[in-house]
Amino acid sequence: KNVDTNQFYFVNQLRACKYQDEDPTTIEAVAGMLELGEDIYDTARRECLEEVGFKVDELNYWGYTLSAPGIVTEKMHFFYTEVKNADKIEEGGGLDHENENITVITFSEKEIFSRLKNGEWDDSKTVVLVQRYFLEKMGI
Repeated sequence: KNVDTNQFYFVNQLRACKYQDEDPTTIEAVAGMLELGEDIYDTARRECLEEVGFKVDELNYWGYTLSAPGIVTEKMHFFYTEVKNADKIEEGGGLDHENENITVITFSEKEIFSRLKNGEWDDSKTVVLVQRYFLEKMGI
């Protein structure tokens, strides 16, 4: 969340699982793959810089889930951070050599809640993070 603008940053990108849909993209929380030997905090910082252009210092770790424990070994770690306008040091949009074609999208708190309530997030990690944000905000 950008505390200067009260906006939340998400990425919009093409996803193969939606190739037959009218809109083959998803709007998701920033995410990425853990590099060999890389710390999960360093991965989160790197992905924030690559995807939305923000330098991130402090990260709040919100745990992890196994995405589909019966068939894959993927573990998703969840983080929350707050940034300021001055933390924007790169353009974002992903890396060319990784063939990322990311569009950065911002939403207000009201908009992310409305999307949650109306079932408009189609990415599970984003649903988990948005729900957790509101649980934290309510002090639960």
